[in-house]
Amino acid sequence: MASLKSPKQVSITALGFDPSVLHITPGEVVHFVNNDTTTVVLIFADGSVTISAGSQYHKSFPSAGDFVYTDGSRRTGEISVKDATPP
Repeated sequence: MASLKSPKQVSITALGFDPSVLHITPGEVVHFVNNDTTTVVLIFADGSVTISAGSQYHKSFPSAGDFVYTDGSRRTGEISVKDATPP
């Protein structure tokens, strides 16, 4: 039976993304939570999504890689997906 992974979170604020770089393993889900007072458009290499103030967007990252995103202005962030290291 596969284990379920807890979602990770990126907070969107007027000052930027927190954290600006999030490290996860393949298959994890990231919750982007818009804590800003305005609507934000997140732009990824594979498309974009609009998130209203106070709303959330969930995105899974099934494979390893570095995934940069932006809001189209001054804010940028990165999801760094690396395979888990065996204990």
